[in-house]
Parts: sequence; C-alpha cells; structure tokens
Amino acid sequence: MVFAGFPIILVVLALGGAVLFRQELALAIIQDRLRAAGVEQAQLRVDRVTSRTVALSQFKWGDALLFDRLTVGFTLRDLLQGRVARVALAGARGDLTQTEAWATLLRSGDDSAGLNVDLRELPTVTVSGARLRLDSSLGTMDVAAEATLRPGTDGELALELKASMEGASGQLDVSLEGTVRSAASGEATATAQLNVTSPGLSMKGTSVKSLTAALPMRLKAGPNSAEIVFTKDARLALEGFAGTGSASPLDFSTGLSGRVGLGWPESGLAVEHALTMRPAPVTVPGKPAVRVALGEIAAKGKLSAERAYGGAVTIDSGSLTRGDQAVAVDGVAVGLTMAPDFAASVARVTIDAMRDVSAAPVPGSYSLAATARPDGEGIAFQSDIGGLGTAKLASVNGRHDFAGRVGHAALSVPDILIGPDGLRLEERLSALGGIRKLAGTVGGAARLDWRGGRLDGRATLRLAGIGGEADTGAVEGIGGTIAFDGLFPPKTAPDQILRIRRLAAGAILTDATVRFALLPTGNLRIDRADAALADGRIVLVAPSIDLVAQKARATVTLENVDLEQILGLAAPGDFHATGRVHGSIPLRFDGTSVAIDGGALAARGGGMLRLHSEKAKQALQSGGERVTQMLQALENFSYERLSVEIDKSPSGEATVMLRTLGHNPAVLNGRRFQININLETNLDRILDAVLQWYRLSGRALRDIVNP
Repeated sequence: MVFAGFPIILVVLALGGAVLFRQELALAIIQDRLRAAGVEQAQLRVDRVTSRTVALSQFKWGDALLFDRLTVGFTLRDLLQGRVARVALAGARGDLTQTEAWATLLRSGDDSAGLNVDLRELPTVTVSGARLRLDSSLGTMDVAAEATLRPGTDGELALELKASMEGASGQLDVSLEGTVRSAASGEATATAQLNVTSPGLSMKGTSVKSLTAALPMRLKAGPNSAEIVFTKDARLALEGFAGTGSASPLDFSTGLSGRVGLGWPESGLAVEHALTMRPAPVTVPGKPAVRVALGEIAAKGKLSAERAYGGAVTIDSGSLTRGDQAVAVDGVAVGLTMAPDFAASVARVTIDAMRDVSAAPVPGSYSLAATARPDGEGIAFQSDIGGLGTAKLASVNGRHDFAGRVGHAALSVPDILIGPDGLRLEERLSALGGIRKLAGTVGGAARLDWRGGRLDGRATLRLAGIGGEADTGAVEGIGGTIAFDGLFPPKTAPDQILRIRRLAAGAILTDATVRFALLPTGNLRIDRADAALADGRIVLVAPSIDLVAQKARATVTLENVDLEQILGLAAPGDFHATGRVHGSIPLRFDGTSVAIDGGALAARGGGMLRLHSEKAKQALQSGGERVTQMLQALENFSYERLSVEIDKSPSGEATVMLRTLGHNPAVLNGRRFQININLETNLDRILDAVLQWYRLSGRALRDIVNP
C-alpha cells in the first residue's frame, strides 16, 4: 500500500512548503519522506504549491518510470483527516525490462501493514497517457494504458484499466473492470471482468490469427494469501493457431471455471489450483482431417513454497476421428509430481479404455499406462499397452536429451494371438477383401532414433501360423521374421524370407517360400517365390511391384510339373495326359486386370494324350474326314512333342493353344501328324483368383508402407 499512501505523505509535507512559500523546502521534505517509505532514487520537481493542489513534473521513480506530471488535489478537511481527494498521473514513460525496475515498483516500506486499509480513505487515482516499453515473453512491446481507481461511499473501490500492447509479435488489447471491498480483518474481496483480445500474435514459430478471452472472476486477498475464482461464464478462444512446423492452423475454444489460490509465506510463493475446462471439438486440417473431441477436463494441483508440485489432469472421455477411422477413450489421467530435487520428479499418464468406434470397428478395449522422469539433461519414459483381458500387448522404453535434441524409443510386442480369443482383426481386414477366420500369432520389436528433426528406425516383425479365408481362396501357415533396416521410409534388407504351408488361389500351392525385399522407393521386389504344384515346382520372380500404383510385372516358371494335373486345372473334363512340362508365363498387373504376354510351356520327352468327349464329337461331326481322324487319333495319341501357348490382353479372355506332334497306331497306320487345338479353359477364373490375391496382399502392404 506504499503507492496508495504515498500521495498523502507527499501532500502533507508539500503543504508545509506551500505555507512557507518555499518550493525548495517542499522538495527536500518530499524526497526525504520518499526514501523513508522505501522509494530510492526518486527525482522530481515541484512546479506549483497552492492551498488545494501540489503539482510535480519530471517525477522519476528509480530507473523505471518517469511521469511528465503528477497532480494531487485536496481540501483543508482532507488534510485535517490525513488524506487527499485525488491523484492524477499523466504522461507516464518508462522501460520495464530491468529487474531493478520491477523491484523498485514492488518495494514496500511497511511489510506489516497488510491490507487493513479503509478504501474510503483512498483518493481517486487516474493514470492517463501512459506510454511504456515492456519486455515480456512476447518480446518487446510498446504499451499504451489508461487507468482509474475510484473509491465509493459504501467502502468499495472501483477499478478500470485499458491497455494496448503492440510489438513485432503483434497486438494485444486488455481491459479490466472490477470493484474491491476491504474488511477490518485485513482481507479484501473483489469482483472483476478481464477481457483480452488480439487480432494476431506470433512468437518463436507459433502464431494465432485471433485471441479472445473473457474471464469474469471473484478475488479474495489477505495479508498472506489470495484466491481467484473463475465463474462458469469464463471462455478462451484461439482462431488460426499454428505451432512450430504446423502446416495447417486450427481453432480452439474452451469454457473455464474453478479457482487458483496463492500464498506467500516467508519461504516463498505457493500456488494451488482446481480448474475445469470444457473444450469445443477441434478439427486439425489434413487429408483426411482429424477431429478431436474431449469431455470435461479437470486440472488440480499444488505448488509449495519449496517448489514441490503435485497435480493431476483428468479427462472423463474423448474421441479422435480421422476419415472413416475413429477411436474413443475413457478415463484419461495425467499426473505430475515435481520435487525440489528435479531428478526425483515423475509424470504419469493412464487411459482406462481405448476403443475402435469406426464404421467397421476392431472389437476390444485397450489401456495405456506411461511414466516419464528426469534423466540427467533429458527425460526417460516408459509405457505399457494392455488389452484383451490382462495381456500386455506392447511396451515402450526410451529417453530424450533436450540439449542435444537426440533420443530413442524401443518398442517390444510379445507374441499376440490373433483370432476370436485374441486380437480380432477380421472386421477391419474384411474391407480389404472379405478375409475370414483370420488366426495365428504376431509379435515383434522396433527401435526409433531421432536427432534434431531427423527420425530413423529399425524393426522386426514375427509371424507364425497366420491363416485365413477370402472370397477367392484360403491361406494357411504363414510364418517368418521380417527385418526392417529402415522405417522412414520402410525398407528391408535383401533376402527376407516368408514360408507358407498352403495357398489356394485358383490352384493349390504347398510348401511355399518367398524371398523378397521392400525397397526405399516403396516398391516390393520378389527375388524368388517357389512352391510345390502338381508334383513339380512353380517359381515366381517380380523385379518390382509398385504398391502405390498397384502395378507389377512378374514371371511364373513351371518346373517338371505333371501335365495331367495342369490340364485338369486349366481344361477340366475329358482331356487326360501323361508327361512333364516346363516353361514360363510373363504376367502384367495393373490392379484391375492381368495380362499374359506370350506364355509358353513345353513337355519334357513324350507322353500320351487321351480325349473321350462326346460333346467334342457332336460339335465337330460335320468337320469332314480329317476332323474325324483327328478325334480318333486323340483317343489314344502318343506324342513326341507338345507345347502350350498362352496369351491374354488386359481386357480380353485368355487363349490357350495346344500344339502336339505324334501318332495313334490305330489311325492311318500309325502315321505321324501335327495337331493344333484351341482349348476352352478355366484359365480366366484362375487368373481372376490370382488377381484378387494380388489386390489383397498389395493393399495390405501399401497400408503398412504408406499408412
């Protein structure tokens, strides 16, 4: 209360100078009393002393403030009662960037006075034309301010303040209106309305297009404590907020209520808070946009004078939506314990339940428990993800060094059961191709490393007994370990191996082995995929599969495959054969179709062909003698050479031409002749099944590589 009581001392002493008509004497008395009140280095000039006013000019308060004019008005009755009627401060100028300046302004010469002041005894104080420079967290700001303190007859003190701050960071306008009432106990109570607006602010890579805060509050203060209570009408809104590295601004608004308690014992300042926020949903622009909706947020905590802090933030519920994916959470709690010894501090985060609430949700509820604590010049953190009863799905351990902006995180995922009794993924994967009865186990580990703004990592993925059904077939027994030697973008070392026990995709493949590599470009290279087929082997090589464009070229090679079984797949019916074939079939995929460019198979050595088809005889009975002889020959045809030519355009049907040279002993005295047959086959159905599996696997890999 030094500043409030100072004008009274000033005027009483200055009046003595006025009575003596000695301005010099008044000046000396004023300076002496200022020093006694704890105001050091005050400089001033007495311009005029009358029976009703004292006018001072060039009133300099320490190194901080300079008032062009200070005028004090009074009556004789005021002086007899030890008070003045009014104080006017005009043209304040100063630089409030120095610690010494703040110390000068806040210094008090009577610490025991408390707040036991009769507000009716205070003068009306006006501040006009204040032009100050303030060094704040927003940078250097030029401040223009007007203020009025006006006591009422009922013991209340009315306060009005308007300030406009402008600098390189932007503009901030502040207004404060309120009333203060004091009590004989030394306590003071107040009601106030604080409004803060800004047409735009920017600071250290963070910017706000507009800011609005409307904070009605009640205050209570005593000699050693104070309390601020925010009513439910308090609101804070940010429009166009963008942080460092943020490409798209967002809007944020929240209601606010609760209290903040302050205490200043001899050991220092203590703070206690219990605040509640009710934020509006926030949309983060993007492709697709992310919508965050949170329920009521409660923040409680206490900071002791010894700088120990304990607090917690709880969120009763919330949801996060991105495109057609959505996650809901319940029971979010963030706790912070900060000790005077910072190394003993710890932060905790728990989430009781996380649920997939998408249009095609993955059933199940999951939980999170995480801690973080100081570690030297950085912070160490650990978290566990649980779900499916008491099973631990994953754990994360890591550390971040603030000075070097370097850190790491290690992820460990134990083998997790997939299926009805474990992690259920059928509902989500059904969108990829109608996968059913998905089962097996999956696990792995990963390590992320970051330095500055660069992020890198590596990982391993374990698969065992993975199987399932789709509309076009089934797969059983996928197993192996995939090693990623980079994650941003994902890439693997060469010669990764997966094994598949059985695959049905138009044909039955068993004991398959796939050797592949995921390239930094996002493309997949299959060095060799081979499997047992028709008592032989089938081999596939795909130099490049574009996972984004869904385009690929591959070559299928048949090695020593049983001709009888191959013809049974491609041309089932009355056509039977013996022998072994080999050859290659070049394939082109574009995601919607498959083409064959000059596929060719050939028999190794001779064999037999037998066609017993009444349908063929009826269809060709009018073909003449040569056609009849051909049909007779094919009933027991011993071939020396046999080849199959296969072609298919992207939009057309497959054509299969069988060419064979041989004889039938019962036809034309066993004379050798050439037979060319355009086969009616099921190859289009087989290729369609292959295409569906290509789409399914390609889409799954694309989602992993480009989530």
